[in-house]
Amino acid sequence: MKKSNKANKRREKFNFKPWLIVLCVILLLFGVIGAMYLAENYRKVYTFTYQNGEYYFKEKDITYVSAPMCYTYVLKSKENYAKSNRGNLYYMGYKLDEEVHMSSPEVLLTTDIESGGIIYYNPELFTVPQTDKFDWDKAYLCSVDGPAYATQELGSATTDRLLSAYFSAEDSENLYGTGDTVSMKLLKEIRVSSSTYKSMYMILDLYTDEKGSYYISSSYDQRFIKTDETVFAPMFEEDDEK
Repeated sequence: MKKSNKANKRREKFNFKPWLIVLCVILLLFGVIGAMYLAENYRKVYTFTYQNGEYYFKEKDITYVSAPMCYTYVLKSKENYAKSNRGNLYYMGYKLDEEVHMSSPEVLLTTDIESGGIIYYNPELFTVPQTDKFDWDKAYLCSVDGPAYATQELGSATTDRLLSAYFSAEDSENLYGTGDTVSMKLLKEIRVSSSTYKSMYMILDLYTDEKGSYYISSSYDQRFIKTDETVFAPMFEEDDEK
C-alpha cells in the first residue's frame, strides 16, 4: 500500500498541468518565429581588401575601381555591404514613386561620406559614362557651406540651357589650368540626375570672379567654361518652369 502511494505521488509530481503544456507550446512557437526572423533578416557583411586605389572582393573574385569624382550617389543605404581596412562600402540606389531601388552591390557601391561618397564599380559589368553622355534629367542646386544637399530644383529649360552651354563650348573657351581661375569663388554645386544612370549624380561647380563673370566647371572633364548671365542668373531666382 505504501509503495502504491509513493508511486502515485511520484506520478502526480511529474504530471504536467494543462496550463503548463500550453505555456511550453507558446514558448516553442515564439522560439521558432524568432529563429525564422533572424534567419530572414540576417545580413552578412563581407570583407574587402583595399590596395592601389581598388577594392578586391575575394569571395566573388570582383575588383571594384573608383569612378571619377564628378559622380556621386543619389541614395546610400544606412547598412554597409562590406568592410575593409580602408572603411565601409554601402549599397547605392535611387527613389522612384516613393519606392527605393538599390543597385546590385556586385555592380555599384559607394563610400560613406555623407555629403557625397566616392562610387566604386565593377568594370566587367559597368561602364562609367562620359559626362556629355550622361542623359541628364533634372538638376538641383546645392549649397557649398556644408553638406551638399539639394536646395532647389531647376526647371527643365534652365537645366538644358546650362548643360548645353557647358558641353557645346569650344576648347578655346576652356580656362582650366590657365591660372586665370585663382581669384574665382565657388558659389554653388549642381547635382544632375540621369534618366539612364538613375543611382548617380553628376556634379558641376558654379563659380564667379571679381569681375562678376560666371563659370561652370567639372574637374573630371577639366573644363572651366565661361557663361553669360542668361545661363547663370536663373539659378538664383524663383524658377517658374518647375
